[in-house]
Amino acid sequence: MDRSWMSIKNYLDPKYLDGVDEFIKFAFLGKDPNCKLPCPCKVCNNFEDQTKEVMTNHLCRGIVDSYTRWIFHGEGFESDDENDDIEINDNDSDFDSMEELLNDVGVANFGESWRHSPELDTGACTEKEGEPSRFLRLLSEAEKSLYRAVKTLIPSSYYEAKNFIRELGLKCEKIHACENDCALFWNENKGLDHCPNEKCKAPRYKSPNSKIPRKVLRYFSLKPRLQRLFVNEEIARDMRWHKERRVDNENMMRHPADSLVWKNFDRNHKSFAENPRNVRLGLASDGFNPIGTMSNSYSIWPVILVPYNLLPWKCLKDPFFFLSMIIPGPKAPRNDIDIFFRPLVDELKELFATGVETYDAFREEKFMLRAALLWTINDFPAYGYLSGWSTKEYKACPVCLDETTSLYLNNGHKCCYMGHRRFLPIDHKWRQEKKQFNGEREHRQPPRTLSGEEVLQQLLRIEQVEFGKAPDLLQQKKRKCVQNSSNWKKMSIFFELPYWSTNKIRHNLDIMHIVKNVCESLVGTLMNILSRTKDTWQARKDLKEMGLREELHLQPGGGASKVMPPACYTLSRLEKKNFYQFLSTINFPDGFASNIPRCVKTKECQLLGMKSHDYYVFIQRLLPLATRGMLSKDSFDRICNYFYYYKFREHRQILEKQNLSSVQQRLDSEFPKWFEERVMYTHARGECTDELLSLARGPDFRVNTFAGCNVNGFRFHIKARERERKTQNSGVMVKGEHADKETYFYGIITDIVEVEYSFTQNRVVVFKCDWWDLRNNSGIKVDKQSNITSINMSKTWYSDQPFILASQAEQVFYLQDTKLGGNWHVVELVSPRSSYDVPEKHEDDLVDNEEAYQE
Repeated sequence: MDRSWMSIKNYLDPKYLDGVDEFIKFAFLGKDPNCKLPCPCKVCNNFEDQTKEVMTNHLCRGIVDSYTRWIFHGEGFESDDENDDIEINDNDSDFDSMEELLNDVGVANFGESWRHSPELDTGACTEKEGEPSRFLRLLSEAEKSLYRAVKTLIPSSYYEAKNFIRELGLKCEKIHACENDCALFWNENKGLDHCPNEKCKAPRYKSPNSKIPRKVLRYFSLKPRLQRLFVNEEIARDMRWHKERRVDNENMMRHPADSLVWKNFDRNHKSFAENPRNVRLGLASDGFNPIGTMSNSYSIWPVILVPYNLLPWKCLKDPFFFLSMIIPGPKAPRNDIDIFFRPLVDELKELFATGVETYDAFREEKFMLRAALLWTINDFPAYGYLSGWSTKEYKACPVCLDETTSLYLNNGHKCCYMGHRRFLPIDHKWRQEKKQFNGEREHRQPPRTLSGEEVLQQLLRIEQVEFGKAPDLLQQKKRKCVQNSSNWKKMSIFFELPYWSTNKIRHNLDIMHIVKNVCESLVGTLMNILSRTKDTWQARKDLKEMGLREELHLQPGGGASKVMPPACYTLSRLEKKNFYQFLSTINFPDGFASNIPRCVKTKECQLLGMKSHDYYVFIQRLLPLATRGMLSKDSFDRICNYFYYYKFREHRQILEKQNLSSVQQRLDSEFPKWFEERVMYTHARGECTDELLSLARGPDFRVNTFAGCNVNGFRFHIKARERERKTQNSGVMVKGEHADKETYFYGIITDIVEVEYSFTQNRVVVFKCDWWDLRNNSGIKVDKQSNITSINMSKTWYSDQPFILASQAEQVFYLQDTKLGGNWHVVELVSPRSSYDVPEKHEDDLVDNEEAYQE
């Protein structure tokens, strides 16, 4: 609600009087007209209660300016001012009402007549209470008003809370495990008290008289989670999206179903691919320390499954992430991780072979649901644990395998890998360069990728290891590592899946970790951070031994000391300070990244505490701009590589026939009047719609103003709202025309206005903007090589045309140009949030196949 009237000192101003009326309506809404409320006039100051009439008279003599949040008159205490924002194109909820959803759950689990089960007449809950009765009892308890039965409904202890949650069906199976990761006490080993491995024999429990296990695997069954995907009608329909509504494009991958892996799987397993409801899964796992930043060393490994049948903007959202298991610590399982995957692999084998009976709320029928695992997603160490290929030492590359090009550095005491150029096109210029690489030209073709069958044949020839970390087992593993010339350490348990060897890609690397590591190394080298730089004296000595980059070799200094000559990427102390100064002043739009300036310590020249997504933004957006003008052209290039209105044509043609020199100016000034006269003439003849008549009469002169607007996936704020904020949401870009040429206009939003056409009550939101002057090179400069656009923010233009439609605006933000300086800023585009450019087939294009699926 607009409260700018409160600062008006002329109490006879119509805007002030209208504001008083709005306040009185708000304060006494739903209350007895004769009641008394605190009066916010300058005399009473909310200390005296007055009636509606008296309060109105008092406020006509002034209101307390600071009373901007009307907490004494029904307004909440929310500190955030998001109520000043306007939402455009607000999407409907993704789910049906809760009552419909719960009814779907009941039908899916207990049949159509679950509400009329004879068990419901048994009265109170007993130990033999049936599932329909238990579900209906929980449903009835959920419908009770909480404030009327707080004492009886809220659990009084942690134990009661666990029992209450357990009845919801979210079951967790606790499986005891050997403390040395040798085996699970499960299936055939369920009754044992000691590890079944003869070289371990570790006890199962902490003490002989205790039943407290030393290590517990928590496993969450996959079947009920997959079944629940089809309980909701909308989700069940979306599970068919990949086949029925996805637009196939061979030249673009918008969804995993567009990948060669998916299509190859469908060709090899046609019976599975026939039913679009069969689920394709991806698996991700990594270790983390749940104790946080404490000195305790602990590693726990959650395993997550993701269903890929859903739409792209749903399949990677957390409501559809399945926590499959939690592998306990305190140490990482490493190659023994296969032991803990046994329950999941057995369930996946069953789901692929026979499936599980599932109710489809969209089709209102039952079917046999099957599932298959397409691939895993991990960082590089976990890649080795899951695949069985050691990602260390000379043959670390899981793609090149035995053809990995590696070299041991005698001074750096580590392996380096120099064969990346073989993956470039055969005519790429870098193939011919010698000095910048290893001193040789690259003529080799990329290594041939082995199929899953070929990998399986290699694995069958190696001796399989015994799992576990018992001392005797560790010694045996060390001896086998010395004898084994291949980097294969084991046959992955996933090869037990009947389709695993035919999958085109079985394991993927998570780019998040790659970007983080590369960014840390790159910044550490540029800033010469001792613990992170790759440009060390050991590296310089290795370059000399290899006979490469002579200009970087250590030079003799005074006495026995050596001097490191500066490299092309070496920054001076002043340049480093400017680098951190640039980072400390940047502001991003809401949700674009975290507050990176809080990670910058300018005086100490440190960059600490960035999140994983921040590294991606940093290396993609900030690093090229921060080093712009500091590095040599060659070094900088290498880092970079890493509403206009529609008018009636009739009116324009009339003006052009008059041979006027200023057609556009006459069009802008005379069109509204001409348009109104034209529409009123057609309306008198009965040839005009209400919408056109409302448009010709114009909007109501009374408007609503807002400080923010959410539209098309962007969150916009006016410039004044950003004064005390660390974010930047006022930047805007729109496509228009200047001098009969199509161009992009850049500016900032100064006001957000909602106008209403009272005849039809249609509403339009417009942005009032200041536009930066881009008429020549003194206003805009584009670096074509690095694709960086810089604009001069010292001058504005088009002050007589400040408004655009909110729906036409795209969001940008501005960063200081470190190369041009002054008022020059670099423009960075923002991608809309929760908005995806993915075409879909229309409902008319879908053929409803009523033929039953053959199971």
